[in-house]
Amino acid sequence: MPVYSAFPDIDIPSKDIATFLLEQADARLAKAASNGDKEQPLAIDATTGDYIYLAETKQMANAIAGALVDRGFSFQFDPASFQPENVAVVFSSADIRFIAINLGVLMAGGVYTAVDPHSEAEALAQRLMDVQAKAVFVSLDLVPRLMDAIQLAHLDIPSTNVFLIQGTQEPFTSISMLKHQKPCALPTLSAEQLANKVALITFSSGTTGKPKGIMLSHRSVVSMYAVFGSAVAYRDTLTKYHSMNKQHKVLSAFPLWHIYGFALLCYQSLYSGCCVVQLPEFELTNYLQAIEQYRVDRLVAAPSMLHTLLAKSARSGPNHLAIKSDPKRKFDISSVQTMSCGGAHTPPFKLEQYSKHLSIPILAAYGQSETLAMFTCVQMTKDAPSAACVLLSNSVAKVVDANGQETRGYGELCVYGPSLMKGYLCRGKGPMTKDGFFRTGDYAQLTADGHLFLRGRIDEIIHTHNGQVVPVDIENELAKHPAVEDAAVIGRGCKGDQQPIAFLVLSPAATIKSLNDIEQWLEQQLGVIFYLFSHIVNKASMTKKDTSGLSDSMPEPMVFEPSKEIMALSQKGGLPMVLQTVVATMFAWLIIILPATFILLFVYISWARIPLAIYATYCYLDPSISNGVGRRTEWVRRLGIWKYVNAYFPVRLVVEQRLDPSLSYVFGVSPHGILCFSGQVLIGSQESGLDESLEGITVHPIVLHHALQLPLFHEYGLALGSLSSSRESIRRCLAHGKGDSVAIVIGGAKESLHTNRGERKLVLQNRKGFVREAIIAGAPLVPTFIFGENDIYSQLEHPLLRKVQLWLQSKMMFALPLFYGRFGIVPRRTPLTVVFGSPIMVSKTASPTYDQINEIHARYLNELRRVYKRFQPKYDPEGGVKGNAGTRMQSSNKPSDSGKNKSFVVYRIDTNGVEHPVEGHYATREEAEKVAEQYEQLGHKNGYYVRSAS
Repeated sequence: MPVYSAFPDIDIPSKDIATFLLEQADARLAKAASNGDKEQPLAIDATTGDYIYLAETKQMANAIAGALVDRGFSFQFDPASFQPENVAVVFSSADIRFIAINLGVLMAGGVYTAVDPHSEAEALAQRLMDVQAKAVFVSLDLVPRLMDAIQLAHLDIPSTNVFLIQGTQEPFTSISMLKHQKPCALPTLSAEQLANKVALITFSSGTTGKPKGIMLSHRSVVSMYAVFGSAVAYRDTLTKYHSMNKQHKVLSAFPLWHIYGFALLCYQSLYSGCCVVQLPEFELTNYLQAIEQYRVDRLVAAPSMLHTLLAKSARSGPNHLAIKSDPKRKFDISSVQTMSCGGAHTPPFKLEQYSKHLSIPILAAYGQSETLAMFTCVQMTKDAPSAACVLLSNSVAKVVDANGQETRGYGELCVYGPSLMKGYLCRGKGPMTKDGFFRTGDYAQLTADGHLFLRGRIDEIIHTHNGQVVPVDIENELAKHPAVEDAAVIGRGCKGDQQPIAFLVLSPAATIKSLNDIEQWLEQQLGVIFYLFSHIVNKASMTKKDTSGLSDSMPEPMVFEPSKEIMALSQKGGLPMVLQTVVATMFAWLIIILPATFILLFVYISWARIPLAIYATYCYLDPSISNGVGRRTEWVRRLGIWKYVNAYFPVRLVVEQRLDPSLSYVFGVSPHGILCFSGQVLIGSQESGLDESLEGITVHPIVLHHALQLPLFHEYGLALGSLSSSRESIRRCLAHGKGDSVAIVIGGAKESLHTNRGERKLVLQNRKGFVREAIIAGAPLVPTFIFGENDIYSQLEHPLLRKVQLWLQSKMMFALPLFYGRFGIVPRRTPLTVVFGSPIMVSKTASPTYDQINEIHARYLNELRRVYKRFQPKYDPEGGVKGNAGTRMQSSNKPSDSGKNKSFVVYRIDTNGVEHPVEGHYATREEAEKVAEQYEQLGHKNGYYVRSAS
């Protein structure tokens, strides 16, 4: 049974955010005035000493709201839309005027969102496109970067809609110059409007891939603060912290684009009357100095901040902390009475260490951006040392196992309550159970009395051959060892046979020899034996973490190497090597061999002509070609012969982000190569590891319709799951959902004419049909790049030949490349690396406009360029893309042979992928290519290629 909150349900006010918070603030101010109390500021800038009061905030908010209304902002409501309109973006370092900006945007009927001020122009442009920004509030120093981003995003944001938070500059509008407007407010909203009208868009941390836009409604925010009152009362009872005659000062170093920091500054100050002392970022000395200067009595911190406090400061008497690196620097922290900790999981023993170090109670909280930062109330750790917290009022939770059945053991935490988000930007409601619970993805246990125990994320669990290993358990044990300062544990290898790997930051006193002690100690503690990979690094070179303690860099991709059996076979000589060569050549030419075999049978076996003619007619008319389902045959994909193909072309798969198997995807594949041969190796065979790396996803390769009508090849193509390239076929497939996806080689026939060893030329600028189909189906686009495809065969180069080929391609829609490999027809032995980039989410539109298609197409090209740049140095060191990826991505590693001082060297690749130069330099590339061919003809089984000696 689901577990309900121990607190009684309360009535949620039917008011919009601005009305609710300002009424609370006005009532509190009136009461203070009647008691003769002096008004305190809502917020103080700890860096400058500036402060802001309620009256000033209301006046500025009204002026901003009026200015936005004059520029076209209005209340618009579409309960079914997941792409809100009238979005205002804040792009600025921390500023206490964010309170007024947020209220002004909401009062004008708009939607508020903020962007990390450290974002580069490209990242900012992406965010502006994601939310379809209509206005921007920006600090003066960031204006040039904003202008670059607007240009990159191709958005029409006039200069009158760019507001400067500080300073003045033509032709932009400074908020300090806005004239006072009449009181501005939203109309009275119905319950449905409050629950569905988007007020805020915040973005997830992106720890498992690209950040997702989280849409929060007016009711989400109001309900969170209404039920928060019961949590505050509970906490105050425990800590005896509450005082009606005192305004509390709360210190925050959370960034204001983070939901936790934003809600604290903009909403908590109005709701509870606390004064927020705001720091732009966390730095230990400034943090302790602000506590002392402003007599802060409550801290709100993330685990990473607490870790720094513990590691870099020391007690100096009962009321002071000193900086370890400079013991003379002492700060009075006697004013601090309590601290709240949230933003990331913190083990209980760590909370106890922090509490003892600061001599104050540490209050734990749990929540996600999707639940508006807090779903459970704080609770003193001494009462339930292992528990995170208990549910807030009006909230329900349950835990389900892998089969979706409720359990009292550990499983996925699912929650339901009024503060839940409306959904993800352009993506719908997100992962929900059938009965409306939000699936958090957290691995947790929930007791009958409502105590919540957390053990990390579901997708971080390591699946070994001996069962599941939870990384958090190992990290917590490692953190207890005196030689370990920080630790992270991940799984490496294939699911079901993964190996836990620990990355350690050792304490200053530790040495490499400490690793043996740590391994033995951990084995005694957990009984788990695994290899420890140690990274002893300076703090400055560690992976950057944001203030919540989560990694701020793009997560490491999942890499699936060829199996040991395949690698062992690829290294064998003699008959196995011959079989590999023969089988690989046969598969490369099947599109010619199979139809040619049919023709020979038809010509030379007279009695079989009628049944063969009937069969050819069947192939031509077979509806399986374009029914969106195909006729994928698993026993064909399991044939033992595939292992020889995979040994000839060992396939490494790199997945940037695990894909949701409940969705359909459009995989945009580049480059085309001569025969798209890697597609057969990758999708046709279970040996490639595709089914494992894209678990739950069924990929259907898209093939020319007429190619699937060719007799015999018809059966082969359908057995691999191929579908026709017709629109109807693609749309029917994507309509199924549940992982049914299509792989489309974007460059097409024209790109095959640019296939040469050592070159990376892509024809993409006018290839937009795949984008249209993705938008119509609402299917995310996955940029996919195959390193090695263009090295299998090379196109013969001749100006006259090229003209004839292009003419034929324009008339027949099919290229006739003349190409060569080893001995002419044998494909070159080449390792393949297939990189699946992060999916690009699209909003489903039945009839997309040209502008919509162009926008998504530009995003796709940018993502493909990013994927190539990220992985090219490792998997294609000879490549180097120049020019605009939207037109042609061309490698720079094939220099002109006309240069007088050029020379070329033949390189050999050994079985471990290491390259070795072969003795001798050659004046022209053609000479070097001939030598490479001679080596291969002598029976050397490893790959050879030519590179400029310069």
